[in-house]
Amino acid sequence: MSVHTPADYLELARAENDSALLHRLARCPYPFVWQALAANPSTAPGTLLELSTAQDST
Repeated sequence: MSVHTPADYLELARAENDSALLHRLARCPYPFVWQALAANPSTAPGTLLELSTAQDST
């Protein structure tokens, strides 16, 4: 996974179908990527659970 910009994260979150890669993307700091992951049908339930508690600031 070679990601260089926030747009790269977003594109992967929208188009990827590898649930392991999607899970790794869930740890990125961008809420707009989290939203794309939530909309991606290939995102595993465990990843969605993790995203449900994600916060972009303390």
